[in-house]
Amino acid sequence: MPGDGADRRGCVRGGGEVEGPGIYRVRVSGGPWLPVRGDEGTIYPAGSWSGWYVGEELLYAMERGARVEVLEGFRFLESCRPFDGYVRAMFRRKQRARGLDRTLYKLLLNTLYGKFGQQGRQVRAVPL
Repeated sequence: MPGDGADRRGCVRGGGEVEGPGIYRVRVSGGPWLPVRGDEGTIYPAGSWSGWYVGEELLYAMERGARVEVLEGFRFLESCRPFDGYVRAMFRRKQRARGLDRTLYKLLLNTLYGKFGQQGRQVRAVPL
C-alpha cells in the first residue's frame, strides 16, 4: 500500500506501520499497556523499550496513546479456509448419526484435520 512503507508484496521494512495481524519487533514509548518479561517476572513498564509483539496488542496500545516504531517482523497477508463447508456438513451428519455411522463421520473429520493441520499452510507470513 503506497505510503505505509510496504513493498508490492505487502512486506514492511523498518519504519512501516502496524496493520493488524502479524508479529512485529518494535520500539515502544508510552504508558503501561504492553508486557515485558524480565528477570523479576512480567512487568508493564512506562517509558521506552524494544520487543516483539502481536499486531493486535500493538493496535490496542496505540489506541491508548503508545508510540510505536516498527523495526522488523512478519505481517500475515492472507488466510484460506477451503474446508469450512465440508466440516459443517460432516459435523451435522455426525450429530444426527448413531453407532458406526457416527464413528465414520468422526473419523472423516479427524482425518481431514490431522492431514491438513500438520502442514500448517493456512497463513502466509512474509518478512518485513
